[in-house]
Amino acid sequence: MRNNWLITIAIMLVSVSTQACSIVEGSELQYSRFFNLWAEETKGDGSEYKVRNMTESERNEAWSCLISSAESGGLSAIQVLELFYRFGSEDFGIEPDEELAEYYGDLKMKRMSEAKKK
Repeated sequence: MRNNWLITIAIMLVSVSTQACSIVEGSELQYSRFFNLWAEETKGDGSEYKVRNMTESERNEAWSCLISSAESGGLSAIQVLELFYRFGSEDFGIEPDEELAEYYGDLKMKRMSEAKKK
């Protein structure tokens, strides 16, 4: 497994190269902004969504919000990053990366364990 500091540096480099998230604080609000940029309802009742065709600016902000949420400990964002790195994401140009998927999977388990203790 890669050193955690290498992963942190890689995430920071990606974050620096993208547009900042319009939501400054609150991991759940940042995740919500990511999701609203990334997906749209198809039925109107919240039961079904599809991936939107985002502009480059929207894609950059969505990625920034997702990373910001994960860095703040947002479990939903961490879970999405685990899936993006496990299976890849054409929307964000992510190829499958088992080491990063494992990193986010471990982080997810740690976060879930911390939430149970509260």
